[in-house]
Amino acid sequence: MNNKKSSAVTSYNKWGYIFLIPFAAAFIVFQLIPLCSTIYNSLFENYMSGLKRVGLRRFSYPCFSEPGSRIRHSD
Repeated sequence: MNNKKSSAVTSYNKWGYIFLIPFAAAFIVFQLIPLCSTIYNSLFENYMSGLKRVGLRRFSYPCFSEPGSRIRHSD
C-alpha cells in the first residue's frame, strides 16, 4: 500500500514539472536571451561600417566624476 502512495506522488510531481515548462520557456525567451544579448552588445560600438570591439574600457570611466563632465572615449 505504501508503494501505491509513492507512485501517486511521483505522478503529481511530473505534472508540476510539465506546468512549469511554459514559464521556463517564456522566461528564457523574454528575459535571459535579451539580457545576454545586451551584455554582449555593450562590449562593442555599433556603427554602420561594422562592429568595433571596445571591451570593458567603456565601463572604466566614472559617469559623474565631476559636475558637468561627460564620458569621453579615446580611440
